[in-house]
Amino acid sequence: TASIPLFRGGTIKNQIKTTQLQLRSSQLQYSRLKNSVSYQYQQAFNNFTAYKTIVGMEESNAKLALGNLTIAEGRLKQGLSTLLEVKEADRNWQDAESRLIEARYNLKVAEIQLQQLRGELVK
Repeated sequence: TASIPLFRGGTIKNQIKTTQLQLRSSQLQYSRLKNSVSYQYQQAFNNFTAYKTIVGMEESNAKLALGNLTIAEGRLKQGLSTLLEVKEADRNWQDAESRLIEARYNLKVAEIQLQQLRGELVK
């Protein structure tokens, strides 16, 4: 004959409690992960916005430095300046171009981070 145990010593109650605790733990992990991704996205967006501004400023700086170099070269041709002034203006222009390149690179990195957090990039 087949027998069905009528008393299982509270095993089912314990299994239900264990499952409920596991569910709550999973919900908390999900909430933490969601908050973490939200924070990372906000940081990436802030970085993107800041670097966009920096690129604009560095573009202006590079144009200004090139203008200063042109003026210094013109002054040298007219005998109103020294080669040292031209060299310094040239160095300033090169530094401005380097900062512009670095700012554009940082902007691109921030853009990629945003795309990654949005799920737009496939790994």
